[in-house]
Order: sequence, then C-alpha cells, then structure tokens
Amino acid sequence: MDTFDTSTNSLDINFENDKRQSGTAGILKYVEAYVPESGVQDDQTQVNNPQQPNKLYLVNVANGVSPDYNFIDGTEFAIECEVTAGANNPARDSENWAAIVFGSTGVNRYVSSEDGMGISFRNDGRIEVWDGQSRVYGSDLADALPAGPLKVRIEAKTSNFQGGSPATINLFVNDQPIRITSNTVAYVKPSGFRGNYITLLGIGAGLVHTFDDLKVTALAEVHSMTQSLTFGPGETSKDIVIKIPEAMNRDNDAVIRLTSRNPTIANAERAIGGVLIMDFPIGSPITQTITIKAVNKGRTFFTLSDNAEVAVGDPMSVSILTSLVQNPSFELSYQPVSPHYGWPDFWIAYGSYVGVNRADGPFQNNGLVPDRSQVAFIQGQATAGLEQIINGLVPGKKYWLQFRYNAVECCPSLSIRFDRNELDRMDSIQPVGGTNAYYFRNVSFVPQMSSTLLEFGSIAASLIDAVTIIQRDEGNVVVQNPSFEASGLPQSPGMISPDPISGWDGTGSYGVNFSGDGPFADNGTAPDQDLVAFLQGQGTSLSQLIGDLTAGQRYSLSYACNARLGNTPHLKVTIGTVSAQDEDVSAVGGSNPYHLRSFAFTAENDTANLVFTQTAAGDNTVLLDNVAIQTGEETLRVRITIQSAENGVMRLLWPTSAIGFQLQSASSATGPWITNSLPVSAEGDQNVVSDTIGSAALFYRLAKD
Repeated sequence: MDTFDTSTNSLDINFENDKRQSGTAGILKYVEAYVPESGVQDDQTQVNNPQQPNKLYLVNVANGVSPDYNFIDGTEFAIECEVTAGANNPARDSENWAAIVFGSTGVNRYVSSEDGMGISFRNDGRIEVWDGQSRVYGSDLADALPAGPLKVRIEAKTSNFQGGSPATINLFVNDQPIRITSNTVAYVKPSGFRGNYITLLGIGAGLVHTFDDLKVTALAEVHSMTQSLTFGPGETSKDIVIKIPEAMNRDNDAVIRLTSRNPTIANAERAIGGVLIMDFPIGSPITQTITIKAVNKGRTFFTLSDNAEVAVGDPMSVSILTSLVQNPSFELSYQPVSPHYGWPDFWIAYGSYVGVNRADGPFQNNGLVPDRSQVAFIQGQATAGLEQIINGLVPGKKYWLQFRYNAVECCPSLSIRFDRNELDRMDSIQPVGGTNAYYFRNVSFVPQMSSTLLEFGSIAASLIDAVTIIQRDEGNVVVQNPSFEASGLPQSPGMISPDPISGWDGTGSYGVNFSGDGPFADNGTAPDQDLVAFLQGQGTSLSQLIGDLTAGQRYSLSYACNARLGNTPHLKVTIGTVSAQDEDVSAVGGSNPYHLRSFAFTAENDTANLVFTQTAAGDNTVLLDNVAIQTGEETLRVRITIQSAENGVMRLLWPTSAIGFQLQSASSATGPWITNSLPVSAEGDQNVVSDTIGSAALFYRLAKD
C-alpha cells in the first residue's frame, strides 16, 4: 500500500516512501522512465504537489513510474488505485489519458507495450484496453465514466507467470463492473503473463494526472521472488529470495523444499541430492536468502514444495550462459512510443539519444535489418554510445568482434573501444540506402584480461546490429556469425524465418536454439558458446558467400552438427561446386558433444558459396554450430567437453576421430603440462576420461603426439 502522503512537496517520488508505504513486499523504490532529451524530468513526476496534495503527480510521462518489484506473489491478484486523468482540466474535453499497465516483464512500460495489459482512462471519460500491442476495446462517449477521482480496481487470475496460461481480467470503477470488451465485463488474455511489473503513466502536454492509495493484493503463495536467473560467463553464484505467505508460520513451523531438476547445471548452496530444506520457525521472517551455484552451461528449473499444502509459485528457470555478448541483436527491449528512445537490455547507454528501432524507423530509414527484427540506434551531435562488460575471455587468445552497421544519414563516425582504448574506427559512413545490406565489420583483438568493456561510440546517427565475439586463431578465413550467437535467444520454439540470421541467407524453416534446451536442439553439448542453428524440414538451407579466398589454395572447412531427438535428418554441405557432406545425421543424445566434421578443398575462385541444406523428407531437423574455414589441410580443432558427475567425479570427452591426441593437465594455463595417465575408454564416437574434482584449479588440453 502506498498512500503517497508526505510531509511536503517533493520532486523525488521516493521521498519518505518508508513512512507512506506498508505491506509484506517491504519498502519499494519507484523507477522513473528515461527521457533521452534531457534525462529524467523530475518536475513531471512529483509527490504532494500543492495543487494535488498527497498524491502521485504526473505530467506527460509516456513510460511512467514503476515500483521496482515483480508482483508475482500470487496468481490471483488485484490492483487498486485512485486515478484522475487530467485533474487540471475540469472541462473534460481532452482525449489524453492516464493508464495502469500490469502483467509486464519489466518496468516503465507503455500502455501498448509488447507484453502485459494496459488500461487507459481518458480525461473525457472513455477507456481503452490493450493486450500487449493489440487494442482490445475502446468505449464511447455515451458510456463515459464520471469525473475523477475514480476508484479503480483491476482483478486478474491466471495459473502461472510463465506465459501460455490464459489470464482473466476484470475492471471495477467506483465498485461497479466495467465492460472491457465489446460485450463482456471480463477479458481473457490467451498468452497469459510472464511477469507482473506495474507502471503508472499519463500523456498530454500540460495535463496533470494523479494516482493515490496504490494497493496490490494477492492470494499468497510460496514463491521465489526471482522468476528467472541468468549467469553470464565467469559468474558462479547468485542470491535469490524465497518468500512464504505471512500466515504460514504464524502458528506453526513451516518447512519448504527447493529442488533443482538438474543439479549438474545449477544447484542451491547446502543442497543434498539437489534438494535444499528451509525451515521457517514460528514467528520468524517470511523471507530467506538462498545462494544458487552455477555448475555447467545449460538451463534447468528449481521447484518449491511445502509441508502444509500451501499453493506454490512457478518453477524458477536458471540459465548458465557462455555467450560472450548479451542481447547482441537488441531484440530484448523496445519502447513503443516513437522514436523509441530507451536503453537496450544488458547495454549501458551514455550521451543523449539511444534506442531501438524496427523496420518502420524512424532512424532505421534505409537498408534491411540484418538480424531478426530490431536494431540499435545511437544519435547525437556530441558523442553518444552503448557499452557492455564482456566476461569469459581467455587472455592472450585471438578473438573476432563482428557487427553490422549503417548510417541514418550522411556522415557519422563510429568508434569501437575496449577498456576506453580505440580498437577500430569508421568515419564518414554513408547510408547503404534502399533495401541494401548493412555494412559488415570484423575486428581482431587479443584481450589481456578475462573481462573488458566494449564500447560503440558515435558522432551523429549510426545504426548497429548483430554484435558477436568469437575466438579464432591465426589462419582462419572470416565467416560471418559462424556460431550463430548474433541473434540472441528468441522465445520458444526459436523460429527466426522469414527474418534473417546475420551473415546467412535462409530458405524454409530456420532459427536458433539454446543448446540442449530445445525444443529443436534438445540434446548434446554444442562446441562454441550457447546457441546453435536449426534447419527444419526438407529443403531448408542456410548459405553464405565466403570471401578472401585465393584460387588454387587448399583450405579446410569444419563445423559441428547434430540431430533433434527422434529425427534422422540428411545434411548436404557444399562449398563452391564441391560436396563436403551428403549423409544422414544422428542425435548424439544426452549431453554428449556434437559430431565434428572436417573437409579439405581447393578454392576455385576468390569467393565460394557455402551451403548447408537439410534434405530428408518429413519433419526432420538438423543442428549446426561453429563453422570455420582455415588455410591448409589441418584444421579440425579438437575440443574437450567437461561433464560433471556425482560424488565429485567429472568426465572429459573428445571425439574418437581425433587420432594421435593425448590428454594433458596443469595447475596453470601456462603449464608445465603433464600427460595424464588416467585410462581412456570409448563410448560411441567419444573418448572418455573420468577424474576426481580436487580443491585446487586444474587445466586440461589435448596435445598432438
């Protein structure tokens, strides 16, 4: 409950929030929308304005203010608030509005955001209802609501906050049910909710909107206050909070069990056999902080159970990522209000103007979007930019930074920096124009540390997409987006077609999946980072024109492949006019490594078209990863896959086709290296060595005899 009652007027909407708020969620901070033109406009967001005492006061704040809390305490919940749209316009002749947005996956969402629900209350008494970006209903003036303040109550009921489970919404104003479709007082949102962040907002130049006595209640459940947890490269542990209903341990002790479905990927600290038992004695706090440990890359879920048959919340998903760039294609964030200013998720913006556009612009005004459907724009007369901390690099190893770029108009400069040092620069960039492809850039670098700050700085307006980092040694020919990481992870089932995958021309049904998580890449461990491409159905293909070849020179093509479980796809691979593979592909199963393939060829010209095609009839899917072309014959890079096992034993695997290699170990990445004497056994097409996990760090490599 927030009464917004404060001792005096303040431009800080969090002023005295410890005095005006109450409830089991604790004291909540409000997040204000970012207004790029001049930063957060504090005079547009106030509490206890003299003209509107003891209320939240908003003036033309399109992305509003949000409590920094995901209200997923219960799947049956209500939002109550006193709303006055256009409190300074008693004539009630404006169609501008105040709104409540709920069921969103993030804060500061517009009334027609990509997810969630939005209900707007116009100054003239009409309402409008939005399901994501789809308009559900708009009332007529004949059905206008009375003048404010309006006593608003929104009731919602769903089965979970994972999406896909329908949610039923009802609206009450001044204790009366209000029609929110053309003929009913209830609306069923088919896709349900994937979160429950709330935003209060209002638009209209000079129009004052007020909110008061905000109250959120729920039929409480045992739940994790974090719906999903993501570990980036190098991250090993994170804390979550488990919360029980207030009455659960009022008269009796409560016992909660937190269970990892796959402890070999992630587990709770102090868990035994993947199960952590939490005791909540009578009268003790209703929250406990738990540490989740990352074990191996992949994705799993944690479930809750209790000893009192109290309802429990949704399973919490945990993802252990090795992708070096997060949100590489800028698909995770989009502000619906044109021109779509706002920080892309996982990126930090500096300077005056940044955001995300789709094909309809306005900054994305020329060229084809290179990957999926969104690009980032950096605009400003002075330097502006985007930056992200990159973790998980191996010092001394060579990497490629790849990205696509364009100009909004002539002629911006774009600077690429690592740890504030300029690595690359493009000046006087010309727009590609029309429906031409964006420019492609491949920049080599050798990091000195495992973490670095990547920056894109722009003077004037630039467009950026498909940012990816791949480890590659000397002698590699540039392949664009070779490990399919540039797309980021689409929502299940991961289909991208007919949109493009950066660097590749596609036909048929194609997309990307998280390796091992499916639904197409449902088995095996991919060799490079997290994502793999899938080709579903007969005739589906991905192709790329490879440049920088020398006619008559010998090269080797290598890649990893796999099949969906229960499928027998047929993979045909050609480079120029030469066939590299034309055979069935079997599923490796479990967490086994992908099949590795290598083929030597002689370049016929300075370019060659590389084509991967799935040719089997029916619903068959082939998986691809880590495409590489190297000068010379010896190109297949043999990788060790490490799997954890029970009782402190791990398994090291590499292909049996890698003849003449020996497993070596060392206490340091720089050696000295000692040939391992542990026995090697063959399991299918994999060599396997089991070793005991000790307390000291140990490094492994394969060395050629």
